Amino acid sequence: MIVFCLALLPAAFIVRLIAAYGVNVPFGDEWSMIPLFGKWNEHHLTFAELFRQHMEHRILFPKLIYVGFAQFTHWNVKAEMFFSMLLCVVTSLCVLGLLQRTVPGSTRRRLWLWAIANLLIFSPAQAENWMWGFQLAMFIPTICLVGSLLILSSAEIKRARFIAAAILAVIATFSFGNGLLLWPVIGLYLISKVGSRRWMILWAALFVVVAISYFVGYQIPQIPARHAADALDYLTYFLRFNGNALGQFPLPCRLALTAVIGATALLLFFGTAAVILKSCGVLASPSAPWIAIGLYAISSSLIATFTRVHEGTEQALDLRYSSVSMNLYVALIALIAIVSHFTRQARGSRSTFRLVASLELLFLVAIASWYLAALPGAVVRTSNRCQLRLRGLASLQFCKVIPPSRVLRRNLRINAEFPEFEQNVAVIDRLQLLDPPLRSSDLLYEGAHEPHQSTDEFGQCDTIIRRGSTLFEMSGWAFLPTDDQPAGGVVLAFRSGNAWHAFAFADVNEERPDAAKERGDQYKWSGWRRVIDIASVPKGVREISAWAVDAESADVYRLPGTFSTPEE
Repeated sequence: MIVFCLALLPAAFIVRLIAAYGVNVPFGDEWSMIPLFGKWNEHHLTFAELFRQHMEHRILFPKLIYVGFAQFTHWNVKAEMFFSMLLCVVTSLCVLGLLQRTVPGSTRRRLWLWAIANLLIFSPAQAENWMWGFQLAMFIPTICLVGSLLILSSAEIKRARFIAAAILAVIATFSFGNGLLLWPVIGLYLISKVGSRRWMILWAALFVVVAISYFVGYQIPQIPARHAADALDYLTYFLRFNGNALGQFPLPCRLALTAVIGATALLLFFGTAAVILKSCGVLASPSAPWIAIGLYAISSSLIATFTRVHEGTEQALDLRYSSVSMNLYVALIALIAIVSHFTRQARGSRSTFRLVASLELLFLVAIASWYLAALPGAVVRTSNRCQLRLRGLASLQFCKVIPPSRVLRRNLRINAEFPEFEQNVAVIDRLQLLDPPLRSSDLLYEGAHEPHQSTDEFGQCDTIIRRGSTLFEMSGWAFLPTDDQPAGGVVLAFRSGNAWHAFAFADVNEERPDAAKERGDQYKWSGWRRVIDIASVPKGVREISAWAVDAESADVYRLPGTFSTPEE
């Protein structure tokens, strides 16, 4: 029971990470899904639009999931993050089931192996995917692969099991590009099973049908090439991709280290496979599903190498890819354990067998040590992403009353041009898909339960400085003391009568050592600065104030002081 509880800790940590740092705001590719929501609401959504390519992928099933979340949660992208977590929980349980069926030894030993595998399945290196609801598509092929292998690992393949595995393979195919790889790797697994010839033929026929369907009307996306790649670039990219899952360390030699890790993992995988072949078939059956999982990761890295290498070999270290490359290491955990047990049971084992057996403890300790070493950096990266999206959310809330800037597009990674962006904003506003909702008025009021007079509780505003004949600059720092973090943004407002009207937005991303010294290191990057043209405020207006924005509650808090704009 203690080992079982320990195995659950990595999953619990990711749940805590999402709860603390997940931000409910559309990010990156999620913006391209908004037109689907509008058409769904108007009952005009067609199968062709769901089937249409997204880059090089057919993400039919993820699109259906996104539409479902938009319908039932008002598109709470944080709920999508937890759904990704649920997918990985099911994957983990399937891995446990495979371990129970294939790895000899005691139940306690298999639980320890499962606990180590969970360090990878719930890896902190996957933080980018955990914190981005759209990336749930990355997790679907893995759960489909492991689920299919668990279904087919029974002593005899029956029709219902075959159909279930085929359905999972279809879901994987139309969820992410490398889902197509499930067909050949599961096909190889079927070859290893006795009496599965007719099932293998049927599987191959289904693969042909599905592949033809996938490539009907397919267009190869044009990805800008940064440079021409040579043979060494291909090899380097391939090795780095395979080392991605364990190569997330902020070290000067990180690029070389990741390639070395990838090369070592590949040597272990193929070395272990060679030992299995020499076992005269004894290890073939229990090892087959794990070899299939490892080949899925390796073949995925080959596809990525040939399609992405022209973007630079550093691109192989993209954190998103760790969700794929980690499968190689999960497979190695089981394969090394199987071979190690065989070696201990055999008499007169060859030196090769003894070498593999000695690697088991070393490999498991290395995975656990990597997890502990990578954890602090993962938390820091996740916190930084949280801040970036909070800044984007704060700016987005004012986009109807303050013209949006390029900073908004950068913080939320919006690729659409402003006319398309404005259309998307109109859809999410009409369907009430953003919480808190967009502001429809430029009037500012003090945050709930806060004093009407501004204090330095939320930061301060420096004095106004003239920067030109009609330009002036305001700066300062702003933070949210209840959350111990910088504010999502700062809104500048002018006074008209007794009311304050927002007219400009300032991003909070400037280093302020004085704020860190006075309040703490968590406020080091709480500075803001904005240059304003006097013409941007109504003629005759002279009183200007700055307000800190709490992005998640949409409350604003006036910073100390009211300033007069320079005379024209």
